[in-house]
Amino acid sequence: MEPTIREGSFILATRIYGQLDRGDVVAFDRDGTLLVKRIVAPEGDTICLDDKTGAYSLMPVETASRTLVVPAGSFFVVGDNEENSLDSRLWNDPFVHEVDVVASWVRKQSR
Repeated sequence: MEPTIREGSFILATRIYGQLDRGDVVAFDRDGTLLVKRIVAPEGDTICLDDKTGAYSLMPVETASRTLVVPAGSFFVVGDNEENSLDSRLWNDPFVHEVDVVASWVRKQSR
């Protein structure tokens, strides 16, 4: 999640959260590993994905090798350091299921 969250940082997340949406940072269980990623598409959104470059778009693009619709109760997530992130763009099952989300990042609010 660099540069947003630096490696080795202590982060505060809450297990009590409301509706999750695009832009929210979540901690979730993925095959027994706790990961932290940003939601780029909630349920119902369409993602156009270029498997060669890892580029994605919420708008139709000619270079897309596949188009995915995020199923109900799921999210498409990407790390903020996209060039060095193992995330939805690379997983066989590209979606994080809401039941696997364990917490939402509590951001420091700017004044």
